[in-house]
Amino acid sequence: MKKILFFILIISVVSCETCKQCKKCEQDDNFSNLVIESKCYNHLIKNRIPHYGFTGRDGCVVKKEISMNITKLNKGTIKGKVCDSETNNPIVNAYIHLIVNRNNKEEIITIISNDNGNYKSNFKGMLTKIIVGDIDLNPSPEEYTYGTNYYRALVVDLKDYK
Repeated sequence: MKKILFFILIISVVSCETCKQCKKCEQDDNFSNLVIESKCYNHLIKNRIPHYGFTGRDGCVVKKEISMNITKLNKGTIKGKVCDSETNNPIVNAYIHLIVNRNNKEEIITIISNDNGNYKSNFKGMLTKIIVGDIDLNPSPEEYTYGTNYYRALVVDLKDYK
């Protein structure tokens, strides 16, 4: 019995530690963070579309944003994790749209985060923009550029990266 409890404790600690990867920028924890290969790149965030909800008897506005940790980004590969900015919980089944310029044509590659908020994809061309969305409200590709078709979204412009 002690071994089982110890095993559960270890798994819980490891899970919490991996979720902390989304919080590396020094700012208010409730706002979106963008970390690329252990460095803060919040200046590349072009739009944050939070979910606004009402809670409590006074009708306070609750804002929930998305944070993104890209652990690997090089020519042709992206890998990382998406989390809720406030709770640091992984976002399961988040849509991650990679906007890639290939032969002067814009292509959209869509991947979905797994049960731990992790994602990974290969692409050909130059990655120019990333849009992360939670709960697709309107699947129209024309709206992907702005992230407005999501319950909450994060739009990252990579043109000034490195």
